[in-house]
Amino acid sequence: MKKHFLITATEQESSNYGVRFFGHFFENKKDIKVTLFYTVPRPPAEWEDKRTIEGERRRKAQAKQYQAKGQKALDAAKVILGNNGFKSDQIATKVQTRMLSKAGDIIHEGSKGKYDALVIGPRGLSWFEEAFDESVSKEVLKKKYDFPLWLCRMPDLERKNVLVCLDGSDPAYRIADHVGFVLQDEKKHRVTLLRIKKDSTDLKTADIFEKALKQLTKNSLPDSLIDTKEIEASDPAEAILEEAERGKYAVVAAGWTGAGKGTLQRIFSGSNSYTLFRELEGASLWTCY
Repeated sequence: MKKHFLITATEQESSNYGVRFFGHFFENKKDIKVTLFYTVPRPPAEWEDKRTIEGERRRKAQAKQYQAKGQKALDAAKVILGNNGFKSDQIATKVQTRMLSKAGDIIHEGSKGKYDALVIGPRGLSWFEEAFDESVSKEVLKKKYDFPLWLCRMPDLERKNVLVCLDGSDPAYRIADHVGFVLQDEKKHRVTLLRIKKDSTDLKTADIFEKALKQLTKNSLPDSLIDTKEIEASDPAEAILEEAERGKYAVVAAGWTGAGKGTLQRIFSGSNSYTLFRELEGASLWTCY
């Protein structure tokens, strides 16, 4: 099945972790399409009664410089994907003059474009926080957007496999479904379903695994590539971070709830998801609500 991803690019080539992770992650690139996206600021506006021909000339020149800077960033990102086996006809580029905030423009593009996921690197994490904490973006966030996010802080490109964290919530099953969809044509990565329980009286694990397995196998992911693991721990977030490091997973997948409630801590359900957002390194975080 064909897949289409939106990836943000940065002018600092060394910080293009999202692009690098994406290019390296897939072994089978045949049915994948990518749109590389860069949003540029508008030149400072002048008051109507103070506009001059010279001022307008400067604004146009500055706008042209912004566009050129954005296109240069996209071209560099395209080279990274090409070096990782993507063909030029699989990659589209889009420079957009800022309409809202940087975060708002990217979220809006992700929503209207019906992408299968939005991929951002470490610089994108700051605007991701702004998207939920700054009032300028609240109007955008009132609109439902249901695309998964891939947060690539500092991924270790030597890693492989996906750790899916399950807590019995609907977002957890949705991220399991996303993992199955993304990996349906991949043989490079195994999937481990992880259930953290706080004590031995928790008997829900079997049902949770069964429901998550259905989400994976309905996407034609073979049973032979799926493992399950149960850990008893008082601190689920810490246990997930330890397991991600121990297993050298390329991806940790976890759901969240509460989008649009105002601050990042409330968007991520409780402290567990927020800890993953802030502290996970080596692996990329895939998440959805």
